[in-house]
Amino acid sequence: MSELETPNLQIKRYVDLLKRRRWQILPVALLGLLIGTVVARLIPRFYEASTQIRIHQVSQDESRPYSRKDPLLREVSDARNTILAYDLVREAVLGLPGWEDFFAVQDDAPKFNSKIRGVQGRIWVADLDPGEGRGSATLNIGYRDQDAQRTVDFVQRITKLYLQRRTEFVINRAQRQASQLQKRANVRQSDWNDALKDLSSFIAETGFNPMARNAQGLTPQDIQIRRRQKLADEVRDLEIQLETAIKERDLLVAKIADGRIPKEILKKLDPSDPEVVKVFGPLLAERNKQVRRIKLYTPINPKHDEAVKALEVVDQVIERERKRFEEMGKTKRPHPLYVAARKRLAELATIIENARNQLVPRKQELLDVNKELASLGPNQQRYAKLQQRVEETRKAYDEAKSASNKQLDFLDSVRANRDQVVELLQPPYLPEEPTYPNKPLVSMLGLLIAVLVAGALIVLLDFLQSSFKTIDEVQRGLPIPVLGGVSYIELPEEVESSRRFRIKVTIISSIVLVLVGGLLAIYFLDPVRLPTWVLNLLDGLMGS
Repeated sequence: MSELETPNLQIKRYVDLLKRRRWQILPVALLGLLIGTVVARLIPRFYEASTQIRIHQVSQDESRPYSRKDPLLREVSDARNTILAYDLVREAVLGLPGWEDFFAVQDDAPKFNSKIRGVQGRIWVADLDPGEGRGSATLNIGYRDQDAQRTVDFVQRITKLYLQRRTEFVINRAQRQASQLQKRANVRQSDWNDALKDLSSFIAETGFNPMARNAQGLTPQDIQIRRRQKLADEVRDLEIQLETAIKERDLLVAKIADGRIPKEILKKLDPSDPEVVKVFGPLLAERNKQVRRIKLYTPINPKHDEAVKALEVVDQVIERERKRFEEMGKTKRPHPLYVAARKRLAELATIIENARNQLVPRKQELLDVNKELASLGPNQQRYAKLQQRVEETRKAYDEAKSASNKQLDFLDSVRANRDQVVELLQPPYLPEEPTYPNKPLVSMLGLLIAVLVAGALIVLLDFLQSSFKTIDEVQRGLPIPVLGGVSYIELPEEVESSRRFRIKVTIISSIVLVLVGGLLAIYFLDPVRLPTWVLNLLDGLMGS
């Protein structure tokens, strides 16, 4: 193989290689399992204890608005930072008995800080129900230590300290907000009093008081304003009525002009009309007579031709009389739509005339009222501005006072019931046995690592060999074609020796696996059947 040639990577060949070398991997795997078991036995075991608290959403801090997606995301982050903070962990440690090793190095800052950081690393704070739109957050606060009682005491202590700090923080923030709102309410009240004083001074100086009321409790200005509003409404209604009537009239006129509304319709002659009966009665009788004559005679009879000619004459007379009646209007009558349109046009003409007659005096009356209101002068405008200022300052004071009272009520409720800020849901329980880390898991991890390392070494060593392994590699490494190859032929003695060795390894491995499996089955299903020393050994290995 040339040094510049890249080895031919064939996954199938390496899989076959690992299958052939499985007897080399097995001892390494057992060694890894043994090392993992020893490491699991030597690793310090820790007890775990945890508690659950619930943080409620309280009044919003204007300087730090809530998240739109998770309204309690900031509170959860603050809780995690507070609980894991150095000062809180230090206070919890120094406030509990049983931490003699910490008290012994309290004066040695580097060692003490290192121990505190170790405690911080064994604390966890988990958010159990993150999500959008929640009104409270449930947190799990836990700690692991080699002393079970100390684990429970520390979780209780640090949870209590956090509950106190959280409640005090909310109370102090509510007090600051209440103080700010009270100051704002005082400023608004002062503005309102100043506005009232200015209005009283204006009335005393000018003697102008538009608040004098009649029997109905209305001022003259109110009466004029109501009158102006009424006239404005009437003028607007009349203008709309006039505009609508004119549009409807123009539309009807256009429809009549372009024929969309026909003026007349054709009809048959009325047989009950005396004039029609007088003219057409004899003619129709004569016609019927000639028709009967035609039927009496055959076509070859001369009287038949006379009767046909007489019938033609009668038909000509009837047609001439019918045209005469058409000219007289006997076959036409006005169209119903045209009659209705003419009637509506007459009504619209009356409506338009009445609207125009009423609109002119109403507009003039409205102008007169506006002039009267405008003639009240600058005193009225000044009074209106002062009155508006009084109303605005009073409204601002009411809003500020309401916000202040609401904040004070919230502060009193928090002081009376601190659970509405944060509450303890579940106290920590004393663990019966250490649970961290998991010894069987560590042992299995050692086995897995040993198998992976053994397989990787086998593949790496085969990969680094410079000899040819397949005919394809020879073909790629030589400039001449390969005509054939000779495979390695094992002797019968070698084949028999390999077969006996594999049988021995298989039997021994099977016996060991069966014994270990049976022992573990008895240990998990009925451990009282095992000898005491075996049971103690397995308890030590399994961490029980």
